[in-house]
Amino acid sequence: MKVLIAYDGSKSAKAVLTDVARAGLPPEGEAVVFSVADIWPPSESAPDPRLVRAVPSLARAHARAKKILAAAGESARRGAAAVQASLPGWRVRAESAADSPAWAIFKKARDLKADLVVVGSQGRSVLARWTLGSVSQKVLMECPASVRVSRPPQRTGGPLRILLAVDGSQDAETAVDRVLKRTWPAGTLVRVMAVADDRLSGSVLKVPALARWARPTDTDPRAWLGRLVESVENRLSQKGLAASGRVRPGDPKKVLLDKAVRWRADMVFLGARGLTRWERTFLGSVSTSLAVHAPCSVEVVRRFPGV
Repeated sequence: MKVLIAYDGSKSAKAVLTDVARAGLPPEGEAVVFSVADIWPPSESAPDPRLVRAVPSLARAHARAKKILAAAGESARRGAAAVQASLPGWRVRAESAADSPAWAIFKKARDLKADLVVVGSQGRSVLARWTLGSVSQKVLMECPASVRVSRPPQRTGGPLRILLAVDGSQDAETAVDRVLKRTWPAGTLVRVMAVADDRLSGSVLKVPALARWARPTDTDPRAWLGRLVESVENRLSQKGLAASGRVRPGDPKKVLLDKAVRWRADMVFLGARGLTRWERTFLGSVSTSLAVHAPCSVEVVRRFPGV
């Protein structure tokens, strides 16, 4: 597994380091801790003395840019040391760059062929403005890899609580597989939830892949969702996880967010896209809403890992 961790040394980014240790990552893998200085890349050499004489501020600007880039490098090294301590079996290295943060993250994820990109919910101004209103949201929406938005734990003590949203789509099924393949502490709780609004309840009639959940005798258009949730619950239980399932009516954005808040979930897993062409962003819009508003970490899973 290959993970790209965007880190800028801010309070939010430090929560990323704590969250990575709780994300159920396998015993071995490769991680790059990446810090971006949001500046124009400074040249390796000092400005031409003739230009400095004409524009004295050039030398100061060059020195400042070099200092900011060096700070980004130091931030990445500190972050890498913390990740290595929490994931001792992993190959961890630090990298930094001067670039537009979102673009730099895209390029690094592509070069690394990352399975997962981890970002904080907020950032700092100069090293990188990684906030969900700007860079983190752009990464969440456009990065081809799965993206995890990390937040500090809502509580201390007790078993981990994972909220897993399902709707029968390929990305949601991949989210189920992701949870199954991770390494979780004993006693981890998983709540499987499907939210039945009118669009999702009727999707079984429009999407051939969902036909296996339907029965000719069904009178309730949501019955297939109950079978889907039960199947996922059984698979999780067979892996030793304490799983339970629910089907709830309503708006998925509101219902899932309310559950994450009331249950004090540690993390949410859900697919990046939904069921059909006419509603490709069904879970996509839900995932964005949860990533912005949830008080816990949110992992948005895409079907095809690597960039």
